[in-house]
Amino acid sequence: ANMSHELRTPLNAILGFSQLMIRPAASDSDRAGTLSDDQLENLEVIVRSGEHLLGLINEVLEMSKIEAGQATLNKQDFDLHRMLEGMEDMFRLRAEQKGLELDLVLGPNVPCYIHADEGKLRQVLMNLLGNAVKFTGKGNLEIGVQCVHSNEDPQCPRLRFVVSDTGLGIAPEELETIFDPFVQATNSHQEHEGTGLGLSISLQFAELMGGNLTAKSELGVGSSFTLEIPIEGS
Repeated sequence: ANMSHELRTPLNAILGFSQLMIRPAASDSDRAGTLSDDQLENLEVIVRSGEHLLGLINEVLEMSKIEAGQATLNKQDFDLHRMLEGMEDMFRLRAEQKGLELDLVLGPNVPCYIHADEGKLRQVLMNLLGNAVKFTGKGNLEIGVQCVHSNEDPQCPRLRFVVSDTGLGIAPEELETIFDPFVQATNSHQEHEGTGLGLSISLQFAELMGGNLTAKSELGVGSSFTLEIPIEGS
């Protein structure tokens, strides 16, 4: 907790003051006019870089918590449909900026309210959708959700989330290690920076929720990631 505070506090200050300089307050509408175009562009670079660094710090701290055995579940009742629709709206904007289509396909038997850890489920899906948008240059993205029953325990329904894209794809030999910490596909290194922790954290969260996370991919065709978790009705 102390390390988290020491790292995040100064970075949040940098981000906050940079954003204040970019976005004029309602009572001072001329503030932005005092900055040149070059200065505004430089401030925007500071904000983007700071947000990227904050994301990296959060991932490293999250992985440290997992490795220390301090990650816990916080189950509560929540509206699954509303959460998914909110994520669809958020990522659709990112997708449209790249000329991509994003579809949310809800199966008819997917319950509206469930009892689960909303925060961890959201983080896993955001990691998967974020990667799908990041590594797809053209085509479409889809998040499909179904309620399924396993042969091993037909009395325990499971939610299956499939995030698929028409992006770069992952080579077979790299697919075997894609969930390892600090691993990234070699065809993504040059254009896309990151810690390589997002998928590893997602797998750990999936297992913590009693589920699993798997991947299928073909180079030049696209990828699909499948998250399955047991559910309790609300």
